[in-house]
Amino acid sequence: MCRYYAHRHSCNHTQLSFAAFCAPAALLQNPCGSRHIWQTLAVEEACEDCRGGDGGGRYHDLPGLRR
Repeated sequence: MCRYYAHRHSCNHTQLSFAAFCAPAALLQNPCGSRHIWQTLAVEEACEDCRGGDGGGRYHDLPGLRR
């Protein structure tokens, strides 16, 4: 499983950012389909969607993380 950081915003939406490849994916330099949350980081601001931004970003519904 490739590793990701989960950024939990004050609005409880969570966004992922890539952190590291797993061993099989490292050879291809392409993330595999499985995600492992390496660390969850609290963000004091609401996400871009909740702030009314138009950056096109969307939150991710992740098992075990509340919206």
